[in-house]
Amino acid sequence: DITLRKEKEQELSRHGAIMSAVSRAAEQFLKTEDWEQNISNVLENLGQVADVSRVSVRIEPVDNATSVKNATYEWKAQENPYSEKPLSQVVFPVFVNGIQWATISFDEFRNDRQWSNMELEAFQTAANILAAAETRTQTVHQLNRRQLALGLLQDIATVSLQAANLN
Repeated sequence: DITLRKEKEQELSRHGAIMSAVSRAAEQFLKTEDWEQNISNVLENLGQVADVSRVSVRIEPVDNATSVKNATYEWKAQENPYSEKPLSQVVFPVFVNGIQWATISFDEFRNDRQWSNMELEAFQTAANILAAAETRTQTVHQLNRRQLALGLLQDIATVSLQAANLN
């Protein structure tokens, strides 16, 4: 059937475009220590190639002990009227160090949509890349704090030795 073949071709084409956007996201996240500098472009690329109405990342810490604050990053297609709830939505958890750190959602307000397995796999890959980017950011911040602490310890040791030599 020609219709089925065309639908499969469109699905494969969309999957390829989404995976290209995911690849560009990984590339952009690797260029900087802070993924937040590129999140707007990443969400826009993903939203456009996936042909969705909205893509959003919601950061919601699980406990109050963390220094992570609630935040939302979002891209919306401009031509779409928004109701309160999307007609179709897929949401993926983003885990950092084994703890759910955020969610990424792909929303469709224009029509009810059946997500293909290839789209869902590509979206999951995008969630995993975001997790890797945040893990990197947290690791860099942790290393910087440790380096600062070691510098302070070295200064304390130097001052202590100098004081001991004065006596």
